[in-house]
Amino acid sequence: MNNLSKSKYITFCQCPKALWLKMYKPEEIEIDPLTQARFDAGTEVGNLAKSLFGEYTEATVCKMTADGSQRPDLQAMIAATQKLIADGTDNIAEAAFIYDGCYCAVDLLHKTPQGYAIYEVKSSTDLKELEVYAQDVAYQKYVLTNCGLTITGTYLVNIDNEYVLDGKLDVKGFFRINDISEAVANEYILKSATYRVSWEFTCKTTKILLLYIFLGHNRNVVNTKFPYPIKRLEVIRRFNQKSMAFNQSLS
Repeated sequence: MNNLSKSKYITFCQCPKALWLKMYKPEEIEIDPLTQARFDAGTEVGNLAKSLFGEYTEATVCKMTADGSQRPDLQAMIAATQKLIADGTDNIAEAAFIYDGCYCAVDLLHKTPQGYAIYEVKSSTDLKELEVYAQDVAYQKYVLTNCGLTITGTYLVNIDNEYVLDGKLDVKGFFRINDISEAVANEYILKSATYRVSWEFTCKTTKILLLYIFLGHNRNVVNTKFPYPIKRLEVIRRFNQKSMAFNQSLS
């Protein structure tokens, strides 16, 4: 499936040029040892946080690829998540959803009396990147809400750097749970149109269209290696103005 994921969306928000590189020139992306170490730490912290509310069920399903490696089976994960929800499971780790080409896997989906709460886990000890976190969680809320779930809370889980280990690790003491509903609500206002634009950027049939919008009005520049970064709202404005006319010109 060629979907928009939350990581692709966050990349788009930070730098449209970086998303283009990720989608069409992935071999040119270099991950230095420090960045890889941060990724590994994030995975370890995420695994630890799954037990934040006690027992949980993992929705992750992997499949073997042609080169012998394992990759997440998104369709199977979505199906597994739906079954877990139908069964009334209280805590689902990596709960997977898709709506209109927008895919996400929630770190921890916790059942509440009125619906479900989203818990996004980060390995940070502060909220310096709250804007980015809010974009991440707002995207998840958008997808889950359109999949029919009632979202009763949005939370950011990070490490409490004041926690002192005394014998066995206390998972609840190790983490801070931050209610970021206000930041998510402020970010959520702009999301519907932005998600649609981001998704169109990843689709093969509209790849030329978005490059056309990024690079200007001349169709001859679509072979340029990198699109110029422009603001999200400007992308939306140009997309709305030109998508219909440009798609007609391609037909």
